[in-house]
Amino acid sequence: MATPPKERYLIPMLERSLRALELLSQSGEGLSLAELSQQLAAPKSSVFNILATLEHHGYIRPDNGTGRFILTPKLYRVGSPAVNRMSLKQTLHPLLAELVEQTGETANLGILEGGEAYYIESIEGPSRVRVAVAPGERLDLHATALGKVLLAHLPPDHIEVLLQQRPLTARTPYTVTELEALREELALIRERGYALDNEEDHLDIRCIGAPVRDHTDVVIAAVSLTAPKHRLVATALTDKTILVLNYAARMSRALGHDSPY
Repeated sequence: MATPPKERYLIPMLERSLRALELLSQSGEGLSLAELSQQLAAPKSSVFNILATLEHHGYIRPDNGTGRFILTPKLYRVGSPAVNRMSLKQTLHPLLAELVEQTGETANLGILEGGEAYYIESIEGPSRVRVAVAPGERLDLHATALGKVLLAHLPPDHIEVLLQQRPLTARTPYTVTELEALREELALIRERGYALDNEEDHLDIRCIGAPVRDHTDVVIAAVSLTAPKHRLVATALTDKTILVLNYAARMSRALGHDSPY
């Protein structure tokens, strides 16, 4: 019988390693080298190498001299960002869709990941002239309303680390590229509760962004509205700005936050 096309590319040692992780995750007390060797139907020497590699990278550890191995929290830390993204998207999608319906503009939901604004969802407005942001797109924090919201609500030392690590690239002639000017804007964002992008990432495009908080009052995401500049006023608290703030508060409440807005 011919080998299925995809299976011919599988790496046996990697398959065993993944299976070992699965077996350890199913065992409340951990498993010994002998037990894993038996369950994997593999020589102890091969399983020993797998365990040594997983331990070296911090995925497992010996269990206090019992001869068993157990998982560490690292596997959770590796997988939890993807789970969190899916959970946020599923929970907040109905409210994001409502915001689009209320405003007629494109609405976005994003999180901070790897020092950038990571867009986990974007729903386009119905207008013939609209702005699209692809889910999965990563944009600079300092040049977008959504990104500036996420940056503004980090701990001060974390903000400074990111500001020093990444250049403030000029995306357009209107992008804020001076550190002190950006610090002042971040303080203003924290004070008034929303951020603006006035043609700073793309010419002729404006955005309004607001924070989404979880039950511990931590800003874990941001919501933004994106539109051609003639449909978003960047110098006043407009009806659309109020709607973004309103829906950011509703999203926060959906995540367990006691938002007063």
